[in-house]
Amino acid sequence: MKKFKISVFGKIVRKGVIYLAKTVLKKQNPQVIGITSSSSEASTKNVVAHLLENEFSIRQAYGNQNAEIGLSLAILGIKSIDKSIIGVIGICRIFLREFTSKSYPQILILEYGVDSIGDMDSLLEIAKPTVAVVTEISSTYYEFFDNLNEIAIEKSKLARAVVCSNNNEICGVVLNGDDSSVMKVQKDLICPTYIYSTNKKTTFYSTGVHLNFHDDVLHGISFKINYNGNSVPIRLLNVIAVHQIYPILAAITVASIYKMNMIDIAQKLQSYKPPVSRMTYLEGINNSMIIDDTFNASLESTESAIDSLSNIKAMRKIAILGDILELGKISDEGHEKIVKKIASKKIDFVIFVGDNFKIHKDILLEKDFILDENLFFCDSPIIAKRIIYGKIRKNDLILVKGSQGMRMEKVVEEIIGKNVNLNETVCRQNNFWKNVKFSK
Repeated sequence: MKKFKISVFGKIVRKGVIYLAKTVLKKQNPQVIGITSSSSEASTKNVVAHLLENEFSIRQAYGNQNAEIGLSLAILGIKSIDKSIIGVIGICRIFLREFTSKSYPQILILEYGVDSIGDMDSLLEIAKPTVAVVTEISSTYYEFFDNLNEIAIEKSKLARAVVCSNNNEICGVVLNGDDSSVMKVQKDLICPTYIYSTNKKTTFYSTGVHLNFHDDVLHGISFKINYNGNSVPIRLLNVIAVHQIYPILAAITVASIYKMNMIDIAQKLQSYKPPVSRMTYLEGINNSMIIDDTFNASLESTESAIDSLSNIKAMRKIAILGDILELGKISDEGHEKIVKKIASKKIDFVIFVGDNFKIHKDILLEKDFILDENLFFCDSPIIAKRIIYGKIRKNDLILVKGSQGMRMEKVVEEIIGKNVNLNETVCRQNNFWKNVKFSK
């Protein structure tokens, strides 16, 4: 959780909101599904909500509400906070409504975001989970930790906070069996543990994953979900990347804990759409296609996005990548790894945005890339969109990705098709973000 300077009045409001949220939780006693991950909290939250929403009364955190104040606002059902006297009055009114409500949600689906030691303790003081989901532990916030083990220890606190009592039939911990750091969380857990994976015999596991093409056009992904000796086909019509299966598997596991039928789960997943700018497939100018993954970036998610670009059929493949921020001391190593990943794939045209990729340009020059012809380095997404705009051809496939601070959605805004609604399909389109200028 980022630490910002807050006024005295702001600190009072913040403490007040947290207190009101804890009071509502104590009174209403909903079940809490707590999700933590290095890069897929929001995606997992959205799939879980999609599966449970018509079976239970639920509330999911809005947007990126994963810090203390965001978690508290999610509990109160508030999208954002106005730290004025009028705003405080509005919060108090909402508190009274939620505190006295006879239709408060049965289930809260909350994100637990951590980027430094002690963050999880602060979040657990507000809300302890009934079901804890740990999906991935990676180097996303290495800037604030000394090593990966410290990240694992911090995130494992969510799982250890789950306490199952005799009268609490629904409870447990859901873990990604393909992530060795996540699996360390399993040690010494006393509550039921459910493990999902790909191609391993765990509680739930996928097999036969493949991309569905029709006339060389991608139409989603299919796989089989295996559990208790049974196998059910899953069709994801709006998912284009193999690594997007992990949030799906986590959500399937959670839905099963809540006794949902697997056939019903499979049917619901056909209509699932990923959150905006998280590996979404958009129509671009000149009959091109865009893979918009501009919401944020980690080292692992960037590697996966490049794999997806490589796997999808296209006449020409273009990667426009912004710096991966918050890698801390492994930043140089991480950006070199991404450049080598690009060099190992059949990528035809590359634009790098920011400072961190430039020092590794020789890796691509040795692979017959030509500077300022099919390899470009620039300082901002504004320059990147000017470079690419006149170079897009019919049937090009364009991956756009970078950390939130790189504002790579500005590139997507420029090259998106005329018939696509920006507000519904691309991240950071509200007035707040429109007024935030890109700065290195």
